[in-house]
Amino acid sequence: MRVDSLLDILYPPKCALCGLFHSDSLCESCINEMIPYDPLTTAFPSHNLIQSLTNIFVYTGRAAQAIGLLKYSRITSLASPLSNLILNKLLEEGLYQNCIITAVPLHYKKNHSRGFNQSELLCCSLKEKKELNISFDIIKRTKDSLPKAANSVHTRKYESCNPFICSKKLNGEDILVIDDVYTTGYTSNMCAEALKKSGSGDVHILTFARS
Repeated sequence: MRVDSLLDILYPPKCALCGLFHSDSLCESCINEMIPYDPLTTAFPSHNLIQSLTNIFVYTGRAAQAIGLLKYSRITSLASPLSNLILNKLLEEGLYQNCIITAVPLHYKKNHSRGFNQSELLCCSLKEKKELNISFDIIKRTKDSLPKAANSVHTRKYESCNPFICSKKLNGEDILVIDDVYTTGYTSNMCAEALKKSGSGDVHILTFARS
């Protein structure tokens, strides 16, 4: 008997969300409890920094729990099933398959302390599709997140400078940027601004969930 088979008998795998025994870290019941975001995709005028925004789920309930466990509890076994949900939606809807796909980067300090970039992990299933063009070296974050205790003066000074830069010259390529959660849109717009300044074509944003 293989060691992993023996371990499955001694320690049966469970869904990370509900705790019920399941062969994967995310069971169908918990997936079905996630609320689809409506509308799935919103298009914007061509003069906007962002040309479309796709949000798969509402950031509540099981979807919020899944992102929290991945991001803060470091349950990285959730990355593959969550990434599969993104991939399946892209293939079902025929979305963004001609884009270069990238992820919102973390500042190197946060990446080091956390040990991973959750937005990149959400792309793990996409990387297995050879027909999709995945590249994580397009955008770089040069400043860390705004401190929570910052006052309004510090906030305005911080937000006057884009924390992202594009690490390569682009030649009109359309870009899809993947992130875990969409809240105010600040991160998405700053990424898009950096990409447009470097010569990208259309910029699209896709998030696993939107608050």
